[in-house]
Amino acid sequence: MFRTSKKGFTLIELLVVIAIIAVLIALLLPAVQSAREAARRIQCTNNLKQIGLALHNYLAANNAFPMGGTPQIDPTASGPGTASGPYEWENYSSFAMMLPFLEQMVVYNTCNLLLCPDTGFGVAQPQANTAYNTRLNAFLCPSDPYSGIQDLCNYAGCYGTTTYMPYDQVNTSIPNRNHADTTGIFTIWKSYGIQSVTDGSSNTMAFAEQLVGYGASGYQRYAPYGGNPLYRGNMCFTPASFVAASGRVYDVSAIPNAVATVQADIQAIAAIFLQYQTLLTSPNKVVDYRGYRWIIGIPGMTMFNSVQTPNESIFNGARTGPGSYSGSVGNNTDESWSVPATSNHPGGVNVTMADGHVQFIKNSISKPIWWALSTKANGEVISSDSY
Repeated sequence: MFRTSKKGFTLIELLVVIAIIAVLIALLLPAVQSAREAARRIQCTNNLKQIGLALHNYLAANNAFPMGGTPQIDPTASGPGTASGPYEWENYSSFAMMLPFLEQMVVYNTCNLLLCPDTGFGVAQPQANTAYNTRLNAFLCPSDPYSGIQDLCNYAGCYGTTTYMPYDQVNTSIPNRNHADTTGIFTIWKSYGIQSVTDGSSNTMAFAEQLVGYGASGYQRYAPYGGNPLYRGNMCFTPASFVAASGRVYDVSAIPNAVATVQADIQAIAAIFLQYQTLLTSPNKVVDYRGYRWIIGIPGMTMFNSVQTPNESIFNGARTGPGSYSGSVGNNTDESWSVPATSNHPGGVNVTMADGHVQFIKNSISKPIWWALSTKANGEVISSDSY
């Protein structure tokens, strides 16, 4: 009598096969993620390349770079400015001015450049409402998970090593200010031409990446309002007791012992940011509007400075006291800023140089070199292998 045997896998064999498959998946997953990130980084690079081309087309048409923020008329007699004069916080950005050169003439035509684009001057709705809420892929980095949800701009123009902006910049009653000037190629209410970039257009930054805020509700201020204050794309408002050692200055890189001074500021602000994130009891201290709208020409929206090196700290920008409104939305008009270049790309950020080419800058770049790349006319000599 013959006994028939059933063929199949033993339990041990099955477990071995499952283990091998798990190992293969574990080995493959990082490669897939790396390939996806490479594709996202290429898209981001392409966005910045298109912005660089638009910048030079604008330059060719106007013999100057666009303003970082253009002066708009105040349409109300009771607004923050005068009935006919501009107000420094209501500006069209360089991106808005370059729209015709980004194949966005239809969007550009919806803008009334005489009136502010936002809700200032006692106006309840944005006066360029269509453009204000238009989501343009050219201004969005695919590596930022919150890009395009509420905050619509992942790129910003460089205003260099200047920390005051923009109230001090145009207020002629404040002494020792280089009014309407910055060390970068962008500023408000004024255009620089290529002749101003004496450091060389290939050695001077024009645009860089910025992470947008969490974007729960646009201009959200956390604690106790909810949201996600733990996200590093948010900004920090420091308390009235905090005074930035770098202060309101035209050129941080010109401060004696600036590296140590600025680093001390950044560490102190990072500690404050962590405190606000943990306690969740200080309204108006952690804000998520970084990169809120591409149309608005102010720091934090469409302009950045180089006080911090790329991705240097856990916060994505800070307004420092002790202004008369410190700790609230208004303290930005009184003291200094740090609104750094940030990204989710491993190891650094993409930047567009003033000659239009795109460069990847590592997080490990030194402060003196980063500052030198951000200034247009400081006369630094930069080696090509230093960044």
